[in-house]
Amino acid sequence: MPRKFTKEYKDEAVKLVTEGGLTKQQVAEDLGIGLSTIDKWVQERKESKSESETLTESEKEELKRLRKENSQLRTERDFLKKTANYFAKTVV
Repeated sequence: MPRKFTKEYKDEAVKLVTEGGLTKQQVAEDLGIGLSTIDKWVQERKESKSESETLTESEKEELKRLRKENSQLRTERDFLKKTANYFAKTVV
């Protein structure tokens, strides 16, 4: 049966490799887990870190603001379409 590890446990194991100066092999042996497991955790951390670092904090805030504005504009557009259709039907 596969063992389950908490996010904190995984983060600490990855820190031993990335910041602690230990090799993946050493960490795997010390923690009693497979080398492939450590490899997988380190790779996942690199992928998630690269995704989060692509935008600065101000860019994230602007993106959030723009998405909200976009949603509002779509709602207004849909309302105007429905209103135009209603008046077009009553004129005929």
